Amino acid sequence: VSASVCVHIYSFRNLDLFHQGEYAIAVHAVSLRSKRRAKVLSTFSTPSLTDADDEGDDAHARPRQAARISADGSAFRSNSFYIRFKDERRSIHQGCNLQISLEVSNDFLVEPFDIVFSLLFGEPLHLDNEGKQSTSGFPLTGPLRGKPDV
Repeated sequence: VSASVCVHIYSFRNLDLFHQGEYAIAVHAVSLRSKRRAKVLSTFSTPSLTDADDEGDDAHARPRQAARISADGSAFRSNSFYIRFKDERRSIHQGCNLQISLEVSNDFLVEPFDIVFSLLFGEPLHLDNEGKQSTSGFPLTGPLRGKPDV
């Protein structure tokens, strides 16, 4: 059986600040028994009706890394955004449509699956010799700084 899921990331709220820097949210789905990963069918971005969710001086800065799908097509990563303060909020308004193949048992129970949200972190921005911002960036998937709260 095939399941389709739509994931919309409305906003991100930073409750505590361990590291200033560039962040992004990655999403993928995986079946619990067979460990099959979903395929990203499409991505979307919805316009914000209000920018009241954004806080801070650089709230409207352009993302340093654009949203994308992983090379194998199984994960979505949002635009990156910069976090500087504790209790800071950023509008995301992005998402993806996932499709996953699931096994059905003899008693017609569909295999369960998880939707996994990961918070990705890139090193803080630094000014180069010309006064332009630069960053080391981060991969689509990578080590998490703490456990994401799903």
